Amino acid sequence: MKSRVVEKLLLGRLKMILENKRSVLQKYSGSQKSSQIGKSRLFK
Repeated sequence: MKSRVVEKLLLGRLKMILENKRSVLQKYSGSQKSSQIGKSRLFK
């Protein structure tokens, strides 16, 4: 049972970290969008 609780805590922490990274990336890409549109089209 304990290991399951630890897994839940780790998953929750990972989710928080991923969400934080995503929001930072969204802010960064939003501010860079005007100059990056052409480049992102090339890479996609």
